[in-house]
Amino acid sequence: MKSLGLLAAGTVGTLLVVLGAMWLSGSGRHPAGAGNRSLSRGGGEPVSRDRRPKTTRPARRATDSQRERAVANALERIDDWAAVARSRVRRQAAFQLALAAEAHSHGRREEAVACYDRILTREPEHFEALRGKAAVLTELARFRGAAACYRRAVAAEPDDLKVRFNFAVTLSRLSMFGEAAEQYRQIIKRRPDHERALYNLAVIAQREGKLSEAVELWQRVTQLSPRLASVWFHQGVALLELGRSADAVRCFQEAARLEPKRADVHTNLALALQADGKVAQARDAFERALQIQSDFLPAINGLAGLCWECFRRDSSRTGDRGQAIALCKRSLAIKADQPEIEQLLARMTGQPSARGAGASSTPAGR
Repeated sequence: MKSLGLLAAGTVGTLLVVLGAMWLSGSGRHPAGAGNRSLSRGGGEPVSRDRRPKTTRPARRATDSQRERAVANALERIDDWAAVARSRVRRQAAFQLALAAEAHSHGRREEAVACYDRILTREPEHFEALRGKAAVLTELARFRGAAACYRRAVAAEPDDLKVRFNFAVTLSRLSMFGEAAEQYRQIIKRRPDHERALYNLAVIAQREGKLSEAVELWQRVTQLSPRLASVWFHQGVALLELGRSADAVRCFQEAARLEPKRADVHTNLALALQADGKVAQARDAFERALQIQSDFLPAINGLAGLCWECFRRDSSRTGDRGQAIALCKRSLAIKADQPEIEQLLARMTGQPSARGAGASSTPAGR
């Protein structure tokens, strides 16, 4: 019985070994360490594992929706990367702007310019950097560089009127009055009541001899700021040069009412009154100007010319002739190089000059 039990146990063990081998063979696995040994099928020729036929599954073709989804995902990842890059650049720009502002506030202007340049190297059209650099360059009196920055800033933000105005002012400092006037017109087009743009455009128009345009602009400014004496003054000068003496008188009178202590206002009022035929009032206005500023040459010369004209019209008024001579001498004592006054004095004293004579009647500037 004992021998039968051992036989049964051995048979069962052998059967398990065989079944295990069959399972390993069917599943394509083999015991560890078997390597690439050949497997035997029955009593035939050994077959290498590598030479066994392999079955391949046909690849599935991607549908259009799958391809579109893949492209969309790729683009989304690219957008994410670009957003990260832009965010990094913005942070760096903000840091440099803060450094520039700090340096500028402490008077380190060149350092501020360097900070702005670091921003502009990465972002050539960065509006804040262009505006800040232009302002610093203006303080450094480097107006051409400032104008170049302002030009690019205006191109980046055409509706920023403050930057455009500063650009126009910088162009005027470079004597580029035509381009400055165009910038002022662009400001007025966007904001018709921009007082400072109207004022500066009127100054340029008057400077270039466009007196009718200047008068129209001055009138618009007076509507906005009727208590600004300088506007009435400049308007009066333009009107006087146009020969509209009565209108000029009204403008100078308003300027004198607003700023009664200005010698130039009273002098120009006197010239306008004289041109309008009101000689006595003109004399009073000249004298008021000299009471305010006794050495104001336009008033001295203007009164001398008025006295001389009165004497020429009525030779019996020898007092006017004497006053005119005294005024001419007083004027030459203040400033010797005045050919017109020298010639006028020569005529008054009986020494006519070949170059002619006549006191200046040009309106006095401030």
